Amino acid sequence: MVVFSTVLCPIPILDNPGDYSGPELLPNILNMPPKKKTITVAEKERIAAQMLAASEGLISTAEAMKMCGLTSPQRSESRKKRVYRNAQKIKVLSAK
Repeated sequence: MVVFSTVLCPIPILDNPGDYSGPELLPNILNMPPKKKTITVAEKERIAAQMLAASEGLISTAEAMKMCGLTSPQRSESRKKRVYRNAQKIKVLSAK
């Protein structure tokens, strides 16, 4: 067994690749890609409202909803109005 040691924590690196336990798995866990999270329609509406408010009129409500991943059947008129109303309530802080 080869030991990679630092001042605080020695991490053993095993010569036998069949042993899958212990701190030698730490680098593999840290390099794993993040798990995909399914975003609900309500969260997509909130994100679209934030994008619409931040754009300060440069993009339309439908474009903001498309960018957030709302499909065509999900972009109904009532949902567009809801996103627009929520965007009006959001205060945008400028970085000036």
